[in-house]
Amino acid sequence: MEYRRGSSITIPVPLAPPARPQPRRRFHQRCAPTSFTGITRPNTPTELAKTLGVARSAVSRSIQALEKVGLVECLTPDENRDRYYRTNETGKRVVAIIEGEGE
Repeated sequence: MEYRRGSSITIPVPLAPPARPQPRRRFHQRCAPTSFTGITRPNTPTELAKTLGVARSAVSRSIQALEKVGLVECLTPDENRDRYYRTNETGKRVVAIIEGEGE
């Protein structure tokens, strides 16, 4: 085969095997729903992060996930900063079930 200037060449390239999708962790290890059991008063994500010893971003992501499924509620939704969160009654029941104290 002869190459001419301006013509294209097709070179076969081996395809890489498809990557296996990694399971997405929903909660940081220390921010799982059971971690919030000892917290009896409303807290900000910053306060929770200091209490649990993890990054504030990990706490914020966990709170958003818990809020999405209806286990946590925001007490100050109109605030841009210093939002306070607490577990609602459903969240308290779920934590009791996980710890073996509930139904």
